Amino acid sequence: MRNSNHFTSALRMRLGHAWARWQYHRRRAAAIRELQGLDNRALRDIGLERSQIRAMVEAMLAGETTRTEVEQPWRGHPLPRRPGLPGRLAELG
Repeated sequence: MRNSNHFTSALRMRLGHAWARWQYHRRRAAAIRELQGLDNRALRDIGLERSQIRAMVEAMLAGETTRTEVEQPWRGHPLPRRPGLPGRLAELG
């Protein structure tokens, strides 16, 4: 019985990591696709060149917390949600 519980918890952990990686890659692809759809003038307006899109998206996603971390309360208070790509682009002006 003990091995069975260990196996299921290890399986859940692996599935959780796989799900998080899939979500990361999906968000990354969507952000890159959205920025690639902008014309060069719009990219210049937000201070970005087309060749910098992938690096900028990687840097933005590297700084974000995972969804489970955001939903977990800290000292009884929920953590604020971080704005996604549209929110950050709006901050740039």
